[in-house]
Amino acid sequence: MLDLPNTGVMRGDLRRAVSEWDGEPVVGAYLWWWSHGEAGKKPEDRWGGRLDGIGVELRGPADFVPVEADLVARILRGVEADQSCDIGYCNHEYWPRVDKSRVRVAMVSKGGESSGMPNGRVLWDSRPLFVGGFLNMVPGAMLDLLTGGARVTITGATFYAVGRDYADEDAVNPMPGILRHNPMVNRRVVKNLFDAEVVGAAGVPAEVLSWSDDEYGRALLAHRTVD
Repeated sequence: MLDLPNTGVMRGDLRRAVSEWDGEPVVGAYLWWWSHGEAGKKPEDRWGGRLDGIGVELRGPADFVPVEADLVARILRGVEADQSCDIGYCNHEYWPRVDKSRVRVAMVSKGGESSGMPNGRVLWDSRPLFVGGFLNMVPGAMLDLLTGGARVTITGATFYAVGRDYADEDAVNPMPGILRHNPMVNRRVVKNLFDAEVVGAAGVPAEVLSWSDDEYGRALLAHRTVD
Protein backbone atom coordinates (compact mmCIF):
# COMPACT_ATOMS: atom_id res chain seq x y z
CA MET A 1 0.00 0.00 0.00
CA LEU A 2 1.25 3.49 -0.86
CA ASP A 3 2.39 5.56 2.09
CA LEU A 4 0.58 8.80 1.26
CA PRO A 5 1.16 11.97 3.31
CA ASN A 6 -1.65 13.63 5.27
CA THR A 7 -3.97 10.62 5.18
CA GLY A 8 -5.43 11.78 8.49
CA VAL A 9 -6.25 15.19 7.04
CA MET A 10 -8.04 13.59 4.10
CA ARG A 11 -10.02 11.22 6.33
CA GLY A 12 -10.97 13.91 8.82
CA ASP A 13 -9.05 11.98 11.50
CA LEU A 14 -7.27 14.46 13.75
CA ARG A 15 -5.50 11.84 15.87
CA ARG A 16 -4.06 10.16 12.80
CA ALA A 17 -3.09 13.49 11.27
CA VAL A 18 -1.17 14.40 14.42
CA SER A 19 0.65 11.06 14.39
CA GLU A 20 1.65 11.63 10.74
CA TRP A 21 2.98 15.14 11.24
CA ASP A 22 6.69 15.33 10.43
CA GLY A 23 7.25 18.89 11.61
CA GLU A 24 6.31 20.63 8.36
CA PRO A 25 5.21 24.19 9.40
CA VAL A 26 2.06 24.53 7.28
CA VAL A 27 0.74 21.15 8.42
CA GLY A 28 1.66 22.05 12.00
CA ALA A 29 -0.33 25.28 11.78
CA TYR A 30 -3.29 23.42 10.33
CA LEU A 31 -3.18 20.92 13.20
CA TRP A 32 -2.97 23.81 15.67
CA TRP A 33 -6.22 25.30 14.38
CA TRP A 34 -7.96 21.95 13.98
CA SER A 35 -7.11 20.86 17.54
CA HIS A 36 -7.78 24.27 19.09
CA GLY A 37 -4.15 24.61 20.09
CA GLU A 38 -3.63 21.15 21.54
CA ALA A 39 -1.45 19.79 18.71
CA GLY A 40 0.81 21.04 15.95
CA LYS A 41 2.42 24.45 16.25
CA LYS A 42 0.95 27.92 16.32
CA PRO A 43 1.88 29.72 13.08
CA GLU A 44 3.66 33.02 12.88
CA ASP A 45 1.19 35.89 12.51
CA ARG A 46 1.54 37.02 8.90
CA TRP A 47 -0.71 40.02 9.55
CA GLY A 48 1.18 41.70 12.38
CA GLY A 49 -1.79 41.62 14.76
CA ARG A 50 -4.10 43.52 12.41
CA LEU A 51 -6.61 40.67 12.11
CA ASP A 52 -6.46 39.22 15.61
CA GLY A 53 -10.04 38.60 16.71
CA ILE A 54 -11.45 40.43 13.68
CA GLY A 55 -14.52 38.97 11.97
CA VAL A 56 -13.89 38.46 8.24
CA GLU A 57 -16.43 37.50 5.58
CA LEU A 58 -14.52 35.39 3.07
CA ARG A 59 -16.58 35.80 -0.10
CA GLY A 60 -16.01 33.37 -2.94
CA PRO A 61 -16.86 34.07 -6.60
CA ALA A 62 -20.32 32.42 -6.57
CA ASP A 63 -23.63 33.90 -5.41
CA PHE A 64 -23.24 34.77 -1.73
CA VAL A 65 -25.19 35.41 1.44
CA PRO A 66 -23.86 38.52 3.23
CA VAL A 67 -22.74 37.91 6.79
CA GLU A 68 -22.09 40.28 9.67
CA ALA A 69 -18.36 40.93 9.75
CA ASP A 70 -15.79 43.66 10.30
CA LEU A 71 -14.02 43.17 6.97
CA VAL A 72 -14.74 41.59 3.58
CA ALA A 73 -12.08 39.40 1.99
CA ARG A 74 -13.00 38.55 -1.57
CA ILE A 75 -11.85 36.15 -4.26
CA LEU A 76 -11.34 38.35 -7.33
CA ARG A 77 -11.65 37.01 -10.84
CA GLY A 78 -11.21 40.29 -12.64
CA VAL A 79 -14.60 40.23 -14.38
CA GLU A 80 -17.06 41.28 -11.66
CA ALA A 81 -18.51 44.76 -11.97
CA ASP A 82 -17.78 45.45 -8.31
CA GLN A 83 -14.32 44.47 -7.10
CA SER A 84 -14.34 46.57 -3.95
CA CYS A 85 -13.27 44.80 -0.77
CA ASP A 86 -10.97 45.17 2.19
CA ILE A 87 -8.74 42.23 1.25
CA GLY A 88 -8.54 40.85 -2.27
CA TYR A 89 -7.35 37.41 -3.31
CA CYS A 90 -6.72 36.41 -6.88
CA ASN A 91 -4.75 33.90 -8.90
CA HIS A 92 -2.04 34.84 -11.36
CA GLU A 93 -4.35 34.34 -14.34
CA TYR A 94 -6.81 37.04 -13.30
CA TRP A 95 -4.33 39.37 -11.63
CA PRO A 96 -3.81 41.60 -14.73
CA ARG A 97 -7.59 42.16 -14.97
CA VAL A 98 -8.16 43.27 -11.36
CA ASP A 99 -8.72 46.95 -10.62
CA LYS A 100 -5.86 47.37 -8.13
CA SER A 101 -7.08 50.79 -7.01
CA ARG A 102 -10.07 49.21 -5.27
CA VAL A 103 -8.20 46.59 -3.27
CA ARG A 104 -6.42 47.47 -0.03
CA VAL A 105 -4.43 44.24 0.21
CA ALA A 106 -3.82 41.91 -2.71
CA MET A 107 -2.79 38.28 -2.39
CA VAL A 108 -1.84 36.24 -5.41
CA SER A 109 -1.04 32.60 -5.93
CA LYS A 110 2.39 32.92 -7.55
CA GLY A 111 5.47 34.91 -6.65
CA GLY A 112 6.15 38.31 -8.20
CA GLU A 113 2.62 39.01 -9.45
CA SER A 114 1.89 41.48 -6.64
CA SER A 115 4.86 43.73 -7.43
CA GLY A 116 3.75 47.34 -7.60
CA MET A 117 1.08 46.91 -4.92
CA PRO A 118 1.99 48.69 -1.66
CA ASN A 119 0.36 45.91 0.36
CA GLY A 120 0.76 43.09 -2.14
CA ARG A 121 2.18 39.75 -1.14
CA VAL A 122 2.03 36.08 -2.06
CA LEU A 123 -0.26 33.45 -0.55
CA TRP A 124 1.18 31.06 1.99
CA ASP A 125 2.35 27.86 0.26
CA SER A 126 -0.11 25.23 1.50
CA ARG A 127 0.85 22.40 -0.85
CA PRO A 128 2.28 20.25 1.98
CA LEU A 129 -1.31 19.75 3.21
CA PHE A 130 -2.38 18.08 -0.02
CA VAL A 131 -2.29 14.41 -0.92
CA GLY A 132 -2.94 15.36 -4.54
CA GLY A 133 -4.06 18.35 -6.55
CA PHE A 134 -3.53 22.04 -5.90
CA LEU A 135 -5.01 24.59 -3.57
CA ASN A 136 -8.09 26.53 -4.66
CA MET A 137 -8.39 30.19 -3.72
CA VAL A 138 -11.09 29.81 -1.05
CA PRO A 139 -9.16 27.40 1.21
CA GLY A 140 -5.96 29.30 0.43
CA ALA A 141 -7.50 32.58 1.57
CA MET A 142 -9.02 30.86 4.61
CA LEU A 143 -5.61 29.60 5.75
CA ASP A 144 -4.01 32.98 5.17
CA LEU A 145 -6.64 34.80 7.23
CA LEU A 146 -6.33 32.28 10.05
CA THR A 147 -2.62 33.04 10.37
CA GLY A 148 -3.66 36.51 11.51
CA GLY A 149 -6.13 35.24 14.09
CA ALA A 150 -9.21 36.27 12.11
CA ARG A 151 -12.67 34.79 12.74
CA VAL A 152 -13.53 33.56 9.25
CA THR A 153 -17.00 32.96 7.80
CA ILE A 154 -17.14 31.58 4.24
CA THR A 155 -19.84 32.48 1.75
CA GLY A 156 -20.12 32.54 -2.04
CA ALA A 157 -18.50 29.13 -2.60
CA THR A 158 -20.16 26.06 -4.14
CA PHE A 159 -17.19 23.65 -4.06
CA TYR A 160 -18.33 22.88 -7.63
CA ALA A 161 -21.18 20.66 -6.40
CA VAL A 162 -24.30 22.84 -6.66
CA GLY A 163 -25.56 25.88 -8.55
CA ARG A 164 -23.23 28.23 -10.37
CA ASP A 165 -19.56 28.38 -9.48
CA TYR A 166 -19.35 32.07 -10.40
CA ALA A 167 -21.73 34.97 -9.96
CA ASP A 168 -21.25 36.29 -13.49
CA GLU A 169 -22.84 34.60 -16.49
CA ASP A 170 -19.72 34.83 -18.64
CA ALA A 171 -17.44 32.63 -16.54
CA VAL A 172 -15.39 30.16 -18.50
CA ASN A 173 -15.91 26.41 -18.16
CA PRO A 174 -14.17 25.54 -14.86
CA MET A 175 -13.82 21.80 -15.54
CA PRO A 176 -10.05 21.81 -16.30
CA GLY A 177 -9.47 23.68 -13.07
CA ILE A 178 -11.66 21.30 -11.12
CA LEU A 179 -9.69 18.29 -12.32
CA ARG A 180 -6.33 19.93 -11.73
CA HIS A 181 -7.12 21.13 -8.22
CA ASN A 182 -8.96 18.04 -6.93
CA PRO A 183 -12.19 19.25 -5.29
CA MET A 184 -12.30 16.37 -2.78
CA VAL A 185 -9.02 17.54 -1.25
CA ASN A 186 -9.91 21.22 -1.24
CA ARG A 187 -13.29 20.74 0.42
CA ARG A 188 -11.84 18.40 3.05
CA VAL A 189 -9.17 20.96 4.03
CA VAL A 190 -12.01 23.41 4.76
CA LYS A 191 -14.44 20.83 6.19
CA ASN A 192 -12.10 19.70 8.98
CA LEU A 193 -11.94 23.24 10.33
CA PHE A 194 -15.66 23.81 9.75
CA ASP A 195 -16.55 20.64 11.67
CA ALA A 196 -14.23 21.75 14.49
CA GLU A 197 -16.00 25.15 14.52
CA VAL A 198 -12.74 26.93 13.73
CA VAL A 199 -14.34 28.61 10.70
CA GLY A 200 -17.99 29.31 9.94
CA ALA A 201 -19.99 29.27 6.72
CA ALA A 202 -23.24 30.78 5.47
CA GLY A 203 -25.60 29.69 2.71
CA VAL A 204 -24.43 27.09 0.18
CA PRO A 205 -20.98 26.54 1.74
CA ALA A 206 -22.55 25.57 5.06
CA GLU A 207 -24.72 22.99 3.31
CA VAL A 208 -21.93 21.48 1.23
CA LEU A 209 -19.46 21.38 4.13
CA SER A 210 -21.97 19.47 6.26
CA TRP A 211 -22.05 16.56 3.79
CA SER A 212 -20.01 13.40 4.19
CA ASP A 213 -17.31 12.71 1.61
CA ASP A 214 -19.58 10.15 -0.07
CA GLU A 215 -22.47 12.62 -0.24
CA TYR A 216 -20.21 15.29 -1.66
CA GLY A 217 -18.72 12.94 -4.23
CA ARG A 218 -22.16 11.89 -5.45
CA ALA A 219 -23.35 15.50 -5.65
CA LEU A 220 -20.19 16.53 -7.48
CA LEU A 221 -20.57 13.72 -10.02
CA ALA A 222 -24.27 14.43 -10.58
CA HIS A 223 -23.71 18.17 -10.97
CA ARG A 224 -20.80 17.76 -13.37
CA THR A 225 -22.13 14.93 -15.53
CA VAL A 226 -22.76 16.08 -19.11
CA ASP A 227 -25.31 14.16 -21.17
